[in-house]
Amino acid sequence: MLAKVRGCLTYGNVMATIAVFIALGGGAYAATQINGADLQNRSVAGKKLMLHAVGRPELNLPTLGLQSSVKWALVGPNGGIIAQSGGISMSQHEGGNYYLNFGSNIKRRPIVVTPAEKFTSVGRVGVEGASCGGGAVGANCPAPVNDGRHVYVLTTDETQASGDQPEGFYVVVFP
Repeated sequence: MLAKVRGCLTYGNVMATIAVFIALGGGAYAATQINGADLQNRSVAGKKLMLHAVGRPELNLPTLGLQSSVKWALVGPNGGIIAQSGGISMSQHEGGNYYLNFGSNIKRRPIVVTPAEKFTSVGRVGVEGASCGGGAVGANCPAPVNDGRHVYVLTTDETQASGDQPEGFYVVVFP
């Protein structure tokens, strides 16, 4: 039997076996002796990170080309802001006409407005939105709110029996 084994012992087989043991020993050493403090910044590929290991606190959004300046609000039919990203206030509203102050210039930025509810007791809800300030890219709003910091939102329902109807809506302004 020893003669059979000796016949299979070639230089390549011996070196491959030794390489396997060195690799296994190195992996075991790394697993027990190296921790996160030993790693250099940017030395671990993203696909090798555990799911949810990196979150918003660890990210520097401006360096990724993202800004945390997306602003949003959920507005109730009475004009009250139910939830928001911050820095948004209701300047005025009457019926289905709402004027929100975003606190900084939002003219020429994408604005998305959607109804908070698709249907109400009177039917389907419709919404429209635009930045104030007039010109080619803004709505002409009343004097105290006719600037680039305000968004005008109009809400209606399918009956439109008495014109604009107060309805809840979401509004998002992107950078």
